[in-house]
Amino acid sequence: MPTTTSIARLNLTGDALTPGAQRSWWLREALAAEVGSNCPPLTKDIDADVVIIGGGFTGLWTAYFLTQADLGLGIVVLEQDICGGGPSGRNGGFASGWWDELDSLIVLYGAEAAVRACRAISSSIDSIGAFCASHGLDAWYKKAGYLYAATAPEHLAVCEHMVGVARDVGAADELRELTAEEVRARCDSPSFRSGAFMRDGASLQPAHLVRGLRHVLQARGVAIHEGTPATRLEPGPPALAVTPRGTVRARHAVIAVNAWATGWRELRRRLVAWSSYIVLTAPAPERLEAIHWTGGELVSDLRTSVRYFRTTRDGRIAFGGGGGRALRRGSDHRRVGWTDRRVADAFAGVWQPRAQRPLRARVHRQRSGAVPPRRPRSGRPHHRRRQ
Repeated sequence: MPTTTSIARLNLTGDALTPGAQRSWWLREALAAEVGSNCPPLTKDIDADVVIIGGGFTGLWTAYFLTQADLGLGIVVLEQDICGGGPSGRNGGFASGWWDELDSLIVLYGAEAAVRACRAISSSIDSIGAFCASHGLDAWYKKAGYLYAATAPEHLAVCEHMVGVARDVGAADELRELTAEEVRARCDSPSFRSGAFMRDGASLQPAHLVRGLRHVLQARGVAIHEGTPATRLEPGPPALAVTPRGTVRARHAVIAVNAWATGWRELRRRLVAWSSYIVLTAPAPERLEAIHWTGGELVSDLRTSVRYFRTTRDGRIAFGGGGGRALRRGSDHRRVGWTDRRVADAFAGVWQPRAQRPLRARVHRQRSGAVPPRRPRSGRPHHRRRQ
């Protein structure tokens, strides 16, 4: 629990006083507005063409594209909690491009393949917007680009390098340099110096998206069973997913459990899990106008331990940073306090936000990850994060 001193100094109120005790603000806001049918637990033995273990973005998008290819497939999704109850419903709501990752991608795959990968990510961001529009889903999708802000002298070289690599592969329009004045015209934090702007960047309300995707799949006949943990998976063929009250026998099985795979004996040695904590402020749209942050841009700095920012439709700031301990239950209160202090530091003298809600997303990285750490000129590794 936060101490009396931190409550007073960080201006904590409401749900921020009990981090980890409630569902994320994103998810509570989405559930309150939700109208739709239930997804009851599995209570019998059934057969299917495909069984998907995990009802977050990975599992539900897999089911969606399978139905796009063949609407007649028998698809079953097993989710231990509710769809979006894990990281899919409590992340930063960033849909961001890969142009800042070009250097690592080129080293691994060559320039031509690296650019193709970045173009594919660009297309996927636009596809999220198209999905929302075609299904009448209001997930707060807004494509306003991504602002990288240098907050220390050594970040200037990192920023210059990112932009230079994009220019060298003929993608200068995707990532361009900004002066200090241009950066602060978009978001006037006294911590920000010069920076760069990437066209590929969209914000969204992640819980609205994952719950809306659930609704679309139900309408397509996908059987979704919430409150149904898979206690064992026999690979087969056919695969057999075992749950407390029933089984699913299927020709194909998809494991879509994200960081929870660290609990699977066969996978835990290949994964590293950690937490990213987010502080959500109380609404203050007039303060956002005062610092010129009204365009909806995603923002992050270029620190080794990246800090990231975004605004919400009702005038809040969501501010996050990685590096917390990946606890299976509860929250790393040390990291929550660190995140609270950093949002106050970033807007010192401009705005003292009132923190209402820390959110925690447990995420993972493969030990043999495809994209290695990027090394700035200082020599310290910069670990790529997905918010």
